[in-house]
Amino acid sequence: MLQTVKKYIKANNLLQKGDVVLAAVSGGRDSMTLLYVLANLAPQMDFSLVVGHVNHNLRGEESNGDAAFVKAECKKLAVPFYSTNINVKAELIANGGNLQNVARKMRYDWLKETATAINANLIATAHHANDQAETVLMHLLRGAGSQGLAAMSPKENGIIRPFLAITREQIDKYCAENQINWREDSSNTKTGYLRNRLRLELWPLLKKYNPQLEKTLLNTSILSREDSICLDALARQHMIDLLKPAPGGYNIDMADFTALPTALAKRVVRLAAQELVPKTQPEFEHIQRVMKIKEREEIALPGRLYAFRQKQVLYIGSKRLPILLDENFH
Repeated sequence: MLQTVKKYIKANNLLQKGDVVLAAVSGGRDSMTLLYVLANLAPQMDFSLVVGHVNHNLRGEESNGDAAFVKAECKKLAVPFYSTNINVKAELIANGGNLQNVARKMRYDWLKETATAINANLIATAHHANDQAETVLMHLLRGAGSQGLAAMSPKENGIIRPFLAITREQIDKYCAENQINWREDSSNTKTGYLRNRLRLELWPLLKKYNPQLEKTLLNTSILSREDSICLDALARQHMIDLLKPAPGGYNIDMADFTALPTALAKRVVRLAAQELVPKTQPEFEHIQRVMKIKEREEIALPGRLYAFRQKQVLYIGSKRLPILLDENFH
């Protein structure tokens, strides 16, 4: 398994010599395997390893036990250990939201802050092939295009996922062969969470229809990622000529916009919004409305952005009902 991960790291250019990798380790089976695999590979591939652990304070003494366990394992391996306590429930009470989404945001915010503070240029997570397949299925159930079906990227915004080619079964085998201990998260058996419900209830049913479900969904992810990367590159090429600076956003000539193939035009809308507000994700309905926008119609987009059309000019930006002038286009 070590060689498989090493080859995957090299094939996807996940890290380089001299990199400092902050591994997110919860204490569960997957992340403990990540800890031991990266600890083995660090001297071989000449990178430095440190560990970050987040106590979400959602499972009482069980959560505290996880933190103590990971700290002790890091001490055995002589790997620097950093940890924090976050109050997810207090954040939910103050600002609302979904428990898992809030916990995830708080966790990644701390990991990124810690990486910056200790000069770690990469964050490694233990997402594996089964997680990837489940993510594809979740996105499919909610509705997604090629970007959504591509699911998790091997490397994105400083986050690397070296286990995406490794299955849960391989992780189990590696743990058994190397006598790696881990902590069982009791919340993994609760069907109140969508991913758990999918894994425990829907997955076994679907495998009756397709015994190769994981492989099928992983192949879907790979193909979708290839298509998405290609279409994004083409859309960005068109954006060079299409997007004209305007107050708080961009003006786009409608004749040029509507001349694009539909798939590229939709991507231009999404990418333009992301240029203005990074990580914003216009949904299917938003983009469909922009594609059919009428004269002087205003459409609210995520990230406090708006689309507005006046004559043959489409505006995308933060201003409402802007005065758009055709002479902006030459």
